[in-house]
Amino acid sequence: MYQQPHLTAEESTFAAEHHQLIYTYLNQNHLPEEEFYDVVVFGYLNGVRKHFRREDLQDYAFATLAWREIGRASCRERV
Repeated sequence: MYQQPHLTAEESTFAAEHHQLIYTYLNQNHLPEEEFYDVVVFGYLNGVRKHFRREDLQDYAFATLAWREIGRASCRERV
């Protein structure tokens, strides 16, 4: 089974500061938290990692990147 790499301390702090994006996504897409939180949180954390680790994505706002990754995780689950 694939394990995603751990977040650095800086990434972890950043993720905690922007955690509300997960709930905003769930609410705006009418997805029940109890069913989809565990799904979209992995997309969110992937967005955090990409925000810090991929130079080619530095021009994008974090919210844009996170939203995209959360959406991808959500779509994979619903297929």
